[in-house]
Amino acid sequence: MKEKLKYLFSSGAAFVIDYVLLLLFDSILPVASMEIGAFCAWIVSSLTNFFLNRNFVFASDAPLRIALPEYYGLAGAVFVLKTYVLLELLTRLAGIPLKYAKLIAEVVFFISNYIIQKMFIFGKNKNKGQ
Repeated sequence: MKEKLKYLFSSGAAFVIDYVLLLLFDSILPVASMEIGAFCAWIVSSLTNFFLNRNFVFASDAPLRIALPEYYGLAGAVFVLKTYVLLELLTRLAGIPLKYAKLIAEVVFFISNYIIQKMFIFGKNKNKGQ
C-alpha cells in the first residue's frame, strides 16, 4: 500500500507539472499548437516522473542506461495515445475544453502505467546477474 501511495504522489506531481505547463503553453502558442505545448510539458513532467518513480516509488537498482530508454518507450507510447488520439478526440471531435479533456486522459492511463512500470521497468530483480 505504501508503494501505491508513493506512486500516487509521484504521478500527481508529474501531472500537476504537465497540466500547468500544458495550459500555459496552450495560452501562449498559436491555436493549432496544442500538440507542441503538450510535447514540451511532457518532456519536463516525464523526467520528473521517471526520477521520482525510480528513486522514491520503486527504489529501483535497475541501471539508468536500461531503465531510462524503457521508461521513455512506455512514456512515448502513452504520450502519443493520450495526446494525438484521446486528446484530439476529446477536444476536436467531442468539443470538450482542453482543461477537462486532459484530466480524463490522465485517468484513463494511470493504472496501466503503474502496472507496466512496476513489472517491467523498475522491477526489483531487473539487474540480477548483470
